[in-house]
Amino acid sequence: MTYRYGNIVKELVSLGLKPDVAIPTVIEGGEHLGMAKTAALGMLEFATAFNNLESDYVVLRGDRFEILPIAAAATYQNKVLVHLEGGDVSGSIDESVRHAVTKLAHLHFVTNQEAKQRLIKMGEEKNRVWNAGSLDIDYLTKLKFNKKLDDALVNSHGVGYQIDLAEQYVVVMLNPVTTEASQATEQVEEALSAVHSLGFQAIWIWPNLGAGADAIAKKMREWQAKHVDDHKIRFIRYIPPGDYANLVNQAVAVIGNSSAGIKECGWMGVPAVNIGTRQQGRLRGDNVIDVPYKKEKIIVVTKRQIKVGRYKRSMLYGKGDSAKEIVKVLEKVSVDTQKRITY
Repeated sequence: MTYRYGNIVKELVSLGLKPDVAIPTVIEGGEHLGMAKTAALGMLEFATAFNNLESDYVVLRGDRFEILPIAAAATYQNKVLVHLEGGDVSGSIDESVRHAVTKLAHLHFVTNQEAKQRLIKMGEEKNRVWNAGSLDIDYLTKLKFNKKLDDALVNSHGVGYQIDLAEQYVVVMLNPVTTEASQATEQVEEALSAVHSLGFQAIWIWPNLGAGADAIAKKMREWQAKHVDDHKIRFIRYIPPGDYANLVNQAVAVIGNSSAGIKECGWMGVPAVNIGTRQQGRLRGDNVIDVPYKKEKIIVVTKRQIKVGRYKRSMLYGKGDSAKEIVKVLEKVSVDTQKRITY
C-alpha cells in the first residue's frame, strides 16, 4: 500500500468495505533492489496478516512483482491460493511472476481460452482451471459512461496544460519495463517527443512502481519544466477508476504500454498504440497496433489510429460476468492443497 497512487483504503470504505488490515510494504529507491526488498517485506507482513486473520482462501490477481511473495506466504501456511489472470503472455518480469504464481496456486481463473490451454500445458489439472474472463470488463459493464465530461476531472489533478475535454485528446500510459530499466530514460524521451509533436491534447498518467519508474518520472518532470509553456500535456499521478475509464472511453487514442490499451480499450473500441515489449505476446483485438520506441513510428501509427476511429467491441476478455462465474465455482469446488503436476 502506498498513498502516492491514491488512497485505496478510503476508496474501499466509500464502497462499504472495511479492510481488516492495511499493510505498508513499498520500499522506494534502489530500483531493482527496492523491488526485491519490497517483495521481502511483503512476504513478512502478509504472512503475519494471514496468520492473524485465520483465512482459508487467499485470492490474488495478476502479475505485479508484489504478488509473488504474497503467494508464497499463503501457500507456506497451507491456504488455498486462488489466482486470477494467469496464463497470459507478456514481456517484463511480469511474465515470470505470473507463471511462478501459477505453480503455487490451487485454483485458476483465467481471462481467455488461450491462457487456459497454457496452464494445462504447464501441468495444471484441467479441473482446477476456468476461463472466467476479466474483472476489468465486469467493472466497465457496470460503469456509467458520461457523454459530457467536466474538465475538472483532469485539471484538478497533476500539472501541465489545462485540458479541454470537449476537444480531441489522447491518453498516455507508459510504465517501466523492469527488464529494460537501463533504457527507461531513452524510451520515455522518444514517447514525449512523439506526443508533443502530434499536437493533440494529452492526458499522461504517471508510471507505476518498478525498476525504471524513477527514471521515467524524473524525465517527465524535467521535460515539463523545460516545455512549461510549449505543450498540451497534462501529467497526472492518480485519477479514480471511474473517472479514468470515462476519460479513456472518449479519447481518440491511447498510447503507451499498459494492458489497459488491450483489455479495457478492446472492450470500449478505443484505438490503442502499444509501444515496446511490455505487452509482447498478449492476446489482443483489432484495436491495437504495435510500434517500437521510435518517435516517427509512434506519430505515424497514432495518426492512422485516430483516422480509423472507434473499433468494434472485442469480447476476447469476457462479457462482464466474471465475478459471478468465479463465485459460483468457489461455492461448489472441493480443493486439495496438495498439487500434482500432470506430466
